[in-house]
Amino acid sequence: MNGTTGYLTLHPEVLPATVGGTGNSVTATTNAGVQALLPAGGTPSVILPSDFVIASASDLPPGGVGGGVLLGQTLALTLNLRFSTLGILDPGLASFQLPSIPFCTQGLLPGPDGVLGTADDTLNGADPLQGPFTFPTGIAIGNNTAGDLLLLANQALRGAMPPTPLTLSSINDAVTTMNEAFDECRRIVPCN
Repeated sequence: MNGTTGYLTLHPEVLPATVGGTGNSVTATTNAGVQALLPAGGTPSVILPSDFVIASASDLPPGGVGGGVLLGQTLALTLNLRFSTLGILDPGLASFQLPSIPFCTQGLLPGPDGVLGTADDTLNGADPLQGPFTFPTGIAIGNNTAGDLLLLANQALRGAMPPTPLTLSSINDAVTTMNEAFDECRRIVPCN
């Protein structure tokens, strides 16, 4: 994402990116704003009451904006789904149905177009499998998608408490699973 050849540098059209919701939100308007917010740490929590706009590190209030690690993971998922929707990364990630069973992923090699993250990529047989990954109880039910998970995370960040058995921590775990499983444009493969 960072640097002169990172996705965000090359595709600033994915910004601004907002997490949370009206009254409890954070909007990163620039690459520097995203870098000021990532990586995020601390206990998953609700964003502080305000609609923060972050263009650079100097826009962060002294006490922070709240949200903890859930804010950072949700911002990363927001950007990944935007990259996918715009065709910058493998399209269709928002409609990806969350598996209810353990799954593994593997890295890719750029296909004939020479660009990683597009539809012509091929599996990198030299890349070790990652996983198995699992989603917390209550996340991968029914036909829940990555887009549904993002909606749930944003609702939690703005203070809408999730239904039992979900918690801010379990939502954060699910968003983290999604981000880590598909890091660097990885794809689902059998876990054997």
